[in-house]
Amino acid sequence: MPDMNGHVFRGPLLVLLLGSLIIVGSRLLPIEELLRSAPVLPALPTIGAAPETGTATATLKGPAVQPPPDTVRSDTNGMDAGGPAAPMTFPKAPDDAAEKAARLAEQGALQQAEMQRQREAEAEQRRQAEQQRQAELEAQQRREAELAARREREAAVAREAERAARRQREAEAAAAAARAAEAEEQRRLAAAKPQLRVFVEADVDERAGLGGFTTAAYGKRLKIELGLAVQEILGPAAVVTDDENLAFRELVRQGRDGLDRVCSQAGSARVLLADVTIEAAGFSAVDSAYWPQLRMIALNCENGLTQRTPKQRLEPHRLDRFGFQRNFSERAREFISSQGYFLAP
Repeated sequence: MPDMNGHVFRGPLLVLLLGSLIIVGSRLLPIEELLRSAPVLPALPTIGAAPETGTATATLKGPAVQPPPDTVRSDTNGMDAGGPAAPMTFPKAPDDAAEKAARLAEQGALQQAEMQRQREAEAEQRRQAEQQRQAELEAQQRREAELAARREREAAVAREAERAARRQREAEAAAAAARAAEAEEQRRLAAAKPQLRVFVEADVDERAGLGGFTTAAYGKRLKIELGLAVQEILGPAAVVTDDENLAFRELVRQGRDGLDRVCSQAGSARVLLADVTIEAAGFSAVDSAYWPQLRMIALNCENGLTQRTPKQRLEPHRLDRFGFQRNFSERAREFISSQGYFLAP
């Protein structure tokens, strides 16, 4: 159809030419292979013409797919001299775009799951590492606490040992002071008490010619004789002269305890004992069977040492002032002379 200037509009011919090129290219080129190997790109906005206003509007759409085949008809105004143009049909794009999109979505989901799994694994590793670090920290704290407790126990043991040693030293010092005080008291008492006392315990028997004496009276006379013998040998100040006598025979038989009691009752540093016994029993025609026997005992009350003589029979003498006086004095002097170092103060 000619325009106002007399020219004929050729628009339909141009459309037919482009359609022919598309058909030939689709048959010559491997479009399906190109679509499978082509990377998936995000959807781009397409520009469509609004039917009312004629302005272009950009809209975002899904994955790019080939539009369905359109049938393009020639404008009736573009007929050439040969008659109306035949309709053109474009080839339809392959129908596997949805399947490919599904595969891509599945691959994306798998990738997301793998990434999530990796993140969870990394989080688990971090959690385990944190737990291990916390466990090591707690173990270190426990070791430090145990070390501090052990040091405290050792320090407590050392302090207790020091206190025990100090108490022992104090106890030893107190004991030494007590011993020194006791020794001083003993020295004071020893200085105050007499150095030597003499005691005599004697038996009497009429058959021995001693019927005129009691045991106390006869023992008192022998005690005087014994004191005189000590004064003669050791000096007048060596012995206490008094009338007190002591029954010691049973105490001596008790051993060490009995001797300690003798010292306690005597109240002196040393004691000289004369034990005169008559041991004959029944009747004898021999006069000497009734003569008394003498045993001398010297006792040191400070150290508990003793000196003894065996029993010796006393014999009567015509110069006796009383029965067996002379022989008793002689035996006493012999013993005192031999034990002077023991009896001397």
